Amino acid sequence: MIYAVENEQLRIKVDSMGAELRSVVDKKTGLEYMWSGDPTYWVAVSPVLFPFIGVLQDGVYRYDGKEYEMTRHGFAKRTEFVCSAQEENALWFALEDTESTRAEYPFAFRFEAGYVLEGRTIQIKWRVFN
Repeated sequence: MIYAVENEQLRIKVDSMGAELRSVVDKKTGLEYMWSGDPTYWVAVSPVLFPFIGVLQDGVYRYDGKEYEMTRHGFAKRTEFVCSAQEENALWFALEDTESTRAEYPFAFRFEAGYVLEGRTIQIKWRVFN
């Protein structure tokens, strides 16, 4: 689902799939600042990378004597987040561990991604609780 928030200067849209910032528009000029996500070249716009950034050697890591497979850049970008707060100038999304995430990442966590508008600025905030 696409969520939107705006102030006097900017309008942003965030997709709950991956808590991905998809659009930043200057309200005065109508200029879109984000990549379109053209699947011919690259479908992502601004993916959230968690719990890993990059590629693991052989796609595997070891923890506490067990092997875990992890895809490039982790699972957050392909996971549906919950919109936990939609405020006048901010959107917050949350992802908590599940049986499925623990198969790849054996830890309890809550990951929050926030987008806060302040004038012509977007603060992108990530918080991880474990």
